Amino acid sequence: SGGLTSFDFFTLLLTFVSGLALVSISKSITNTFLLYLAPRRNEYRLFLRSQTPDFAPANQAERRALADLVASKRRKRAICDGQPAAPEQSTEQTLVSPLAPLSEEPTAPL
Repeated sequence: SGGLTSFDFFTLLLTFVSGLALVSISKSITNTFLLYLAPRRNEYRLFLRSQTPDFAPANQAERRALADLVASKRRKRAICDGQPAAPEQSTEQTLVSPLAPLSEEPTAPL
């Protein structure tokens, strides 16, 4: 026989926190497997950890390095998305707008 029950905030909170803990533990186990045990762990490492470059370069050499890195990332992204790899651009073209989307051509400075 059924009975009327009341809402219990503590049970809701306990369920929510337990769910977050289980998701966190499963993510840790999956990452450990992918980084240390999987056959293609070197490829997985490229996608699990990403370092962001300094987007405020102090000199011309750092700007050139940033432009080269962004161009390389664009080529890799295009290949992963199934698009043909974009042709190599000169460093000067890439420096104009290193953060432009893949489909747009860099614009000349005013």
